[in-house]
Amino acid sequence: MAAPFVLFTPGGGGYRIEGQPVSELFLDAAERLHAATGIECLTLQGALHGGAPERAAPPKTLTLPQVPQPLLRDLLRRAQLVVTNGGNTLTQALSAGAACVAAPLGGDDQPGRIGAYTKAGLLLAAAAQAGALAEAAQALVVEPQRRETLRRQVAATPVVNGIPLMLRGIEELLPAP
Repeated sequence: MAAPFVLFTPGGGGYRIEGQPVSELFLDAAERLHAATGIECLTLQGALHGGAPERAAPPKTLTLPQVPQPLLRDLLRRAQLVVTNGGNTLTQALSAGAACVAAPLGGDDQPGRIGAYTKAGLLLAAAAQAGALAEAAQALVVEPQRRETLRRQVAATPVVNGIPLMLRGIEELLPAP
């Protein structure tokens, strides 16, 4: 049995928050969580992050630039907790049944998605700041019943095939023949 770990993955990693690459922000959050709890953390920088972490000392947690999709799916399923953005990676994490902390990192759709999923009891929202991400993650690491409640709610939420809905929406927008 593998040791419990928290997966930090800011999606593609190309956005910046107040000039800081989001992958660095997530790595800072992982380092804070590890220092506070001792739990192992893995940070995926994302395909759009340009290079190694920019820091004076090497990180105390594991950091990878990116992983192939099959491995990402496995990590999402096996992680005790996933800390991510409000985009596609969040959708993948929830479909893998993960308990999640999410922060909007870019794109106008992320705050609304995170808000809706939070209201539905599917995740814990956090601000896009290292301290806020680490604090939210720590709350779910030290309160396993709260984390498992999120996981159960995710498992109980029915999955809907959005393709027919999308096609109907497109058909309604097209002029009649």
